[in-house]
Amino acid sequence: MSNDTINGGDGNDTVFAGSGNDLISGGNGDDVIYDGAGNDTIFGNADHDTFYLGTGASDGSDVVDGGTGIDTIIEDLSSATPGSTSIYVNLTTGTHFRQETPGTGVDTLQGIENFTLIGPVEGTIIGSSVANLLTSDAGDDSLNGFAGDDTLSSGDGADTLIGGAGADLLYAGDGDDLIFVDDAGDIVDGGAGSDRVIVDTVSGLGVTIANWTGVERISGAAGNDTLDATGVTSAMLLQGAGGADNLVGGL
Repeated sequence: MSNDTINGGDGNDTVFAGSGNDLISGGNGDDVIYDGAGNDTIFGNADHDTFYLGTGASDGSDVVDGGTGIDTIIEDLSSATPGSTSIYVNLTTGTHFRQETPGTGVDTLQGIENFTLIGPVEGTIIGSSVANLLTSDAGDDSLNGFAGDDTLSSGDGADTLIGGAGADLLYAGDGDDLIFVDDAGDIVDGGAGSDRVIVDTVSGLGVTIANWTGVERISGAAGNDTLDATGVTSAMLLQGAGGADNLVGGL
């Protein structure tokens, strides 16, 4: 096992980390960097970089700094046994924690805008104040865009999607999902399953449901909400809550 120092320089580079404690700098260009075993420190530097996190108990504790540009982390756990692994990612605090059998992994993330989780694992993924693309696969996942105009996309399982501040695109896959909206510009695609949307504001919100698909139930919150299903032809349950709500049925 050797500890390597790799500098990609200018251009679009593909770099594979080894088994040691490596220092990798992608340099300028849209780089693809594969994290290996050991405690690695990885800098994407300028432009739009993609990082593949290492897997397994020997992965180590890594530092990944995307630098400038729109940078993406992909964590491929497709070989994991269902129920054996869970991850927690917070792009605001820069925390990445993976619990698996055997072992755990704790990484530090900086300058990362997008995160993709692949595999039958349960993930909690929280975005930051910029526009994030957060994607999960199988498993009962929780995606929270935090702030910014985010795109959240979950796969199979009973997932929870929270758009957060900003006009968000919320795509729930198969399964009975729970989706929270707090902006009139949010657009929802519930996918297959029995999906519920909750209007998550105190001040009240008006939503035009004709722009949404795959939603079976919509609930208001404490404010004065308007739930307008004009033009909706499928069966849908509209529920008010606290406040003076206006519920408008479809055709």
